[in-house]
Formats: sequence, structure tokens, C-alpha cells
Amino acid sequence: MLDDPRVNFAILSENYATKGIEHLGIQAESPKELQQVFNRLRQADAPMLEEGQTTCCYARSEKSWISDPDGVVWEAFYTNGESVVYGEGPKLSAIS
Repeated sequence: MLDDPRVNFAILSENYATKGIEHLGIQAESPKELQQVFNRLRQADAPMLEEGQTTCCYARSEKSWISDPDGVVWEAFYTNGESVVYGEGPKLSAIS
């Protein structure tokens, strides 16, 4: 993860048919910062999925997803707690 901006990389492993970057993420430090990021994503006028509150990777968070012009999927999220379950991610094909 990079520190400024906080960018996460989700890289596919040998368990997937295709290897490479699965998606990228921008991690907000506060709910206010997340709203700022969401507002910028909405201005991009690209396919967007507002997932809202979710559980993923043993964390509770609020997130939205957007696909960039090259088809790379990005998530913007704020982690607001932990979870004892891994959770499920959204169907990213819905926004690409």
C-alpha cells in the first residue's frame, strides 16, 4: 500500500485463470474524506457501483467501485471495524 494517497493493489494469484491486477483501491482515513473521494468518482461519469456498508477481507467498511477508461476497477473505501468472517466482494463485472 502506498501512503499518500493510500492505494491498495489486489493482485490475482495462481488460484485464478488470469494473473495480474484484479482491482486497485483508494483507502480513506475518515468518513469525511471518503465522501470527498465518492464525490470525485461521481464526477467521472463512468460506470459506478455504490456498495455501501459491507464486510470484506475480515473488515467492515463502506465502499464504492468504479471502472476507469482502461477497464481497471477501482474501489474507494473507509474501514470502520473488524469482522470474524472474510465476507464476499461484489461482482466486479457489473461495473466494467
